[in-house]
Amino acid sequence: MVFFLSICTNARAQTPVISNTDSLKKYLQQERFSIDSSAAAIILYEYGKIEMESNRIFQTIERVVKILKQEATDKLGVIAISTPYGTKIGDIEATCFNWEQGSMVQQEVNEKDIIHDAIQTNYGVTKFNFPSAKPGSVIHYRYTIVSLGATPEVEWVFQDEFPTLESYFEFSRPFPALPSETVSNFSIPSYQTEERSALDSCLSCWFKEINKKNIRAKVNEIWVRRNIPAFKPEILMGNPIKQIERIWIYQTLFRKDWDDVIKRSFYKGLFKGKQVFASNNFLVKPTEEITTGKGDDLKKALALYTFVRDSIKEDDYIHFDNSIRFAFRKRSGSSREKSLLLTAMLRKAGLDAVPLIITPKYAEPLSPRYPKLSGPFATICKLTMNNKDYFLYPSPKVPFGILPSNLYNGYARTVEQQSKEVILTPDSVVNKTSVFVSAAPLSDEKQTVHLNMDIQFGLFNSYRNRLIWEKDTSKIKELAKHILDQSDMKPDLLSYRPVNLENADTVLGLHIEAEISLQKGANYINPFIYKFIDNNPFTDMERLYPVELDYLEDFNYQLQLAYPGGYALDALPVSSNLVMGKNNILEMRSDVLHSPEKQTLTFRNRLITRKATYAPEEYNDLRTFLDKVVQEQNKRFILNAN
Repeated sequence: MVFFLSICTNARAQTPVISNTDSLKKYLQQERFSIDSSAAAIILYEYGKIEMESNRIFQTIERVVKILKQEATDKLGVIAISTPYGTKIGDIEATCFNWEQGSMVQQEVNEKDIIHDAIQTNYGVTKFNFPSAKPGSVIHYRYTIVSLGATPEVEWVFQDEFPTLESYFEFSRPFPALPSETVSNFSIPSYQTEERSALDSCLSCWFKEINKKNIRAKVNEIWVRRNIPAFKPEILMGNPIKQIERIWIYQTLFRKDWDDVIKRSFYKGLFKGKQVFASNNFLVKPTEEITTGKGDDLKKALALYTFVRDSIKEDDYIHFDNSIRFAFRKRSGSSREKSLLLTAMLRKAGLDAVPLIITPKYAEPLSPRYPKLSGPFATICKLTMNNKDYFLYPSPKVPFGILPSNLYNGYARTVEQQSKEVILTPDSVVNKTSVFVSAAPLSDEKQTVHLNMDIQFGLFNSYRNRLIWEKDTSKIKELAKHILDQSDMKPDLLSYRPVNLENADTVLGLHIEAEISLQKGANYINPFIYKFIDNNPFTDMERLYPVELDYLEDFNYQLQLAYPGGYALDALPVSSNLVMGKNNILEMRSDVLHSPEKQTLTFRNRLITRKATYAPEEYNDLRTFLDKVVQEQNKRFILNAN
């Protein structure tokens, strides 16, 4: 239920902006802000506080927001606050201010307008809205949530989808305080000030004091950030959570190491990872049947992986006991249960396999120093053979030895008695693509050139295309036509067929046949019928955040052209070598071989990326290199009729 607290926290009695009438009037009439002239809203002021008092935690949130566009009205017109089981919410204040006919009008949210919905047995949402909110409004709201117990960690996010002029966060706890560590991510380094008054003007600073005036002495720490830009995700930035400005405080007295967390929560707990290390006698016979006659360990591992991936249907439901016995017998299980089952079967085959946990790129990454899981995680299998690690994820269409690209999210931990760390990054995997094109004139019609193209997609693109083509086979033809349409020669599609579509552990291929009709005059021909990239994905002149590609690339292309008699080649592109960085972290090499006597042209191109992550200061070099790649792929030669 919603109630109004009888105990007031130490939140500020007066809110800047709201308490200053002149300032509020100015903001009501202001239509643009220098921090971001195109923003849909501006957070004028926000204040967050977490106060620990005996066995209770008080969390106060306060915001003042200027709405500038209708899209912000739709998002901010209704405030929804999560209220998990055991928490209570109160001290709710909410007011909407408008400037109408030269005067300020305000509308307060009444207690009767506050709605509390029970979404689930242990989870609810408290909601209120601002009926008069519109572009030009200033809204103000404040509330306090009380929960019982203690917490080992607190967090405050300074950066929002809207720019923020001023953000305060205060953490208050009894003196003497428990030892703690603070982790921060600021675009402007925060410094500690000795004077509390410095908080009123600094751009990024923090202040610590011991308040002994009250009966119960307190340790107060306050962080301030001003002029915070809106968080705007950039293309290919990896996990956006890593870039948002925030602080995280961890009370080290409560800290457990990863080994302890793994044992309690994953090895022995509900996750039940230890079942993969049990006798599992029900797997003896099936494992022998699957691996008999397979030869070496790699072939045995592939056979078991294929069985679990293809024969155990994957469902979204995680069964209560995560039982691999249940998944095996029902031939159905979640991705987690399938990974555990695969691990158990590999171990039955005498192979060194353990479960591994990691978070996907849209979730909070695991931290080597602070063992916690604050979001969803994935379970995969780590297999070690001949001093080489294989990471296996037996979901539909995923090839042996690679993971979906969103699982290369850095820090991971094995689930075993002595948990070990593993690092999974895009720099550790390569997507190898090869394209071979042959073109020759038809013997009975010399102005018509027949074209054969064989594409072997890299394993990552093979996985993605299989998922798409399985759902809609018309996408195969769509891709074939798109490839040909990008060519200057505008070939007419004759036929196409996928290669290795059903075998997920091999590279997927696409065979295309087409015809090119030559003109009697000059024919302008681009040797790249299939391009590495059509356009440079990086169009912005500047970059705030690092670039993180999904994987390394090794792209090989070859054109073998035999042109008909009566034609000659002019303006041939020359061999070239483009590089970026002293260590050639990006390289594109083109070789041109022309034989006028045989009337043939051989064009070879290879592009290699030896690095997947780039700091913002490397962005201009990366962008320039890809611009040159696009230019190189757009060069043409002339095939002239004599």
